[in-house]
Amino acid sequence: MILYCIRHGQAENNPNHIINEDPKKEINLTELGKKQAEKAAQTLKKIKFDIIITSEFPRTKETAEIINKYHHTLTIIDSRINDFISGVEGESVHVYRTERERLAKEQGIDIFNVKINDGESFEDQRKRISLFLKYLERKDYRIVLIVAHSDTLQIINQLINNLSDKEMLEFKPKNCKIRKFEL
Repeated sequence: MILYCIRHGQAENNPNHIINEDPKKEINLTELGKKQAEKAAQTLKKIKFDIIITSEFPRTKETAEIINKYHHTLTIIDSRINDFISGVEGESVHVYRTERERLAKEQGIDIFNVKINDGESFEDQRKRISLFLKYLERKDYRIVLIVAHSDTLQIINQLINNLSDKEMLEFKPKNCKIRKFEL
């Protein structure tokens, strides 16, 4: 199975590095994000997708909709590829990382097992995405487009390519950059 994975186009929260982990919040693509999605759509125009899978977030669904205008392919939503639930909705990424480091040190654990407030740990997210990939492996799809989030794509890359946590973090998916994997 071939997976084409793409991070959503630039969203309204991205320029200021504000966390949005609630898919019910209407945070949409910026004009730049729409242009990025259109450019990706042009690049992917001739590929015959069996299915397009997005997270529950408006920014991924909007990106997929722009790409799908050339395909008219069934699009499904799967919460297992949702963005990381950090526990600090509406805060800056800097605030999250500072608190994560503080709690890791205080609790004597690595950053991948820290949970803030009602959020999930990175390990929790990795398990969720692993279940999604196992689900895909049982399907008869040949070519799949996944429209998701930076952390989600980092983990997909890690799981498929058997990368260390350090190698996983070095991969920084940019908005609407297309990555191709074989599952």
